[in-house]
Amino acid sequence: MARKPVMTSSEFREARTQLGFTVEQAAGHFLASPELVRAWEKGSARVPRDAAAQVRWMVAAEEQQRVLAAPGVPACETMSELTHALETSTRDEFEAALAAVAAHAEGCGTCRARKEYLAHYGPSLPALYLPLWMRVLGHIGGLVNRLLGRSGPRQGTP
Repeated sequence: MARKPVMTSSEFREARTQLGFTVEQAAGHFLASPELVRAWEKGSARVPRDAAAQVRWMVAAEEQQRVLAAPGVPACETMSELTHALETSTRDEFEAALAAVAAHAEGCGTCRARKEYLAHYGPSLPALYLPLWMRVLGHIGGLVNRLLGRSGPRQGTP
């Protein structure tokens, strides 16, 4: 009995088009050749589980942004600035920038209102598929933290 594909060729092609990716851009994003992406779209090769999950997540995230851009939904300039700082941060700055975004989102009335609006009118983000090796590393990291008596990263340490 043949397994059902995680994403059909037409679903992948439609999502790629919706995201505005050319075949070459999709190939670069998914670390595949343009020929393989064309094969996914023709149905002569299966769309990998991780590529399907990433595409679904990106489409939902783009739809969320469209919902939040609707007239009457207030923007938060501070969040825009913090998000830009996060996106342009170095590896050493990333954790602090991410913490600043999270703290602001929790305390800002505008950001909370946007989150509530999105929960009511927008799609939810699907879970991202993690390859086995990433799940194993996450599990090992959790075991190490438990053995060391830590529940998460220590404050003030990289």
